[in-house]
Amino acid sequence: MTRIIEWIASILNHSQVGRVVGPIVQPNVSVHLQVWAQFESSQFVRVEGTDILAFWEPCPRIEHENLPRGKISSMLSKAGVPLHKQEFMVDRISGRADEIANADYNKDKKVLPMIVSISVVACFCYDTAVC
Repeated sequence: MTRIIEWIASILNHSQVGRVVGPIVQPNVSVHLQVWAQFESSQFVRVEGTDILAFWEPCPRIEHENLPRGKISSMLSKAGVPLHKQEFMVDRISGRADEIANADYNKDKKVLPMIVSISVVACFCYDTAVC
């Protein structure tokens, strides 16, 4: 809970929490997406590691594809999520980004914060390249 409060405060102060990936681009409207990726062992469901990454992406505020699927996949890959585990995640993140971008209560906001928390169960694929 403390980390979430720190992250919200950082958005308000335009500072970053966690590792920022890529350049910070702030056009008229931006989505500030923070990915919390937790990796678990499949045998004992113990946490192997957690990574927190922050991304800034322009938001055109259109009906669909406010956060392009290719960008989402790239973000997940940078967080260490294998491609074959991304399809459902990309669909959910894309849909929520569209809802956030088009919500009436966000119409006057310049920064649209979005937190994505994922848990990935380890598999044989972690010994291979992510992309």
